[in-house]
Amino acid sequence: MKTIFCLVLLLSGFKINAQIAVDQYDMPSSGDTIYYGISAVPLFDPAQTDTNYIWDFSNLVVITHRSDTFLTVFQTPAVYNIVFNPLVANLAYINQNPPTFGVGITITEYYDFLKKSSSYYHKAGFGAMINGVPTPVKYDNPEIYYSFPLNYNNQDSSVSSFGMTIPGYGYFGQTIKHQYIVDGWGTLIIHYGTFQVLRVKATINITDTVYLDTIGYGYTINRPTSYEYYWIAKNLQGQALKISQTGISYSAEFLDSLAYSNVSSNYFNEDIKVFPNPANTEITVHNISEKFPVMVTITDNFGKCVFKKEINQNFVNIDVSEIPSGFYLLKINSAQNSKVKKLVLIH
Repeated sequence: MKTIFCLVLLLSGFKINAQIAVDQYDMPSSGDTIYYGISAVPLFDPAQTDTNYIWDFSNLVVITHRSDTFLTVFQTPAVYNIVFNPLVANLAYINQNPPTFGVGITITEYYDFLKKSSSYYHKAGFGAMINGVPTPVKYDNPEIYYSFPLNYNNQDSSVSSFGMTIPGYGYFGQTIKHQYIVDGWGTLIIHYGTFQVLRVKATINITDTVYLDTIGYGYTINRPTSYEYYWIAKNLQGQALKISQTGISYSAEFLDSLAYSNVSSNYFNEDIKVFPNPANTEITVHNISEKFPVMVTITDNFGKCVFKKEINQNFVNIDVSEIPSGFYLLKINSAQNSKVKKLVLIH
């Protein structure tokens, strides 16, 4: 497990005016958890970029938080492992903001499947419950995010597509054109640190292909072009800042040390045992405390409590079958201290 927060504090005191190069070791790995603050961006001019440029976003105000925990492919449901074996993908995570496919298609429990190598970082496809059916979808050609080593003025593009028959609906497919260019480098300032970065501009064009069985009619829809801007630093296992354009408005997500503020110094405490983790229907918690009673709670990324029980013994079995898939904090609070463990639920 890599602790991103510690690295933020380490880097925040230094400023090195030199262009960096990004490689595969600066991308996420399985077991990494990265915490982001989510914010609106009232004033953003995407044209403001250059060499040795300074981007100051220290005034961004956190609206909510999110965390991304990356998994191995085999930590996802087994139905997806047939399509997304290690030759196709070597990384996955639960995407908490899955795409929309249109009226009549419900998407839940969405996993992105990624492949990281010394040459590239790309998306191989996805797996999701589509209208209640677990469905692995492999792209015909991977959607490229970055080619390595990543340097100023580098650019690349990909055209990916997929199609699937959906019982009771018809057919849905997409063609995704993804192009990026590294259009700047310099210093990024956010409230939680100062980083030497590359800025990457991504341009994404998506075309939907739909056929409805109910009316025996098909059509295509060209979605509006979307733009995403990434500020990538060394050793952060992800972007320091991402700004996305939706219509005429912009939103940001950025490394956020405040996500740690409610977690004790025993966050990675190894004496508490939680297994299995990831879990499906039930977890067992051992070595809970030396003094009782204690309160055991499970909270989601937004602080909502989904389980709470007072415990008077050193182990407990907890039914998690009704808690939605996702990433949670299991907290053990006693009169003396507070301990926290990460918990991943996959149904």
